[in-house]
Amino acid sequence: MLELAEKDGAKPISTDKEMNNLQKMEQFQNLMRNIIADAIEQNTDKISKKVSEEVRNGVVKELDYQFRMQEEQQEAHFRKIDELLRSKQKKTKKRFWK
Repeated sequence: MLELAEKDGAKPISTDKEMNNLQKMEQFQNLMRNIIADAIEQNTDKISKKVSEEVRNGVVKELDYQFRMQEEQQEAHFRKIDELLRSKQKKTKKRFWK
């Protein structure tokens, strides 16, 4: 680049200054990469924990709902059995007293 500047009659460009600027740019890019990588790593842990918590809460709620539904079905089933037994007893008593 120095040669091109001299051929055109322009003042020579300081290659040391360009190199220094390039090094500074590389250092800045590396710094930014490290900052971003650290931020992603920290947030990944937080996101993982949050997702785990949400999934766990969802599973607990679903299991609770399923258990309640099962209990309600069992109660309805036992009520029907109880009604049938009482009905049978009444019929038997009526026959006995006739």
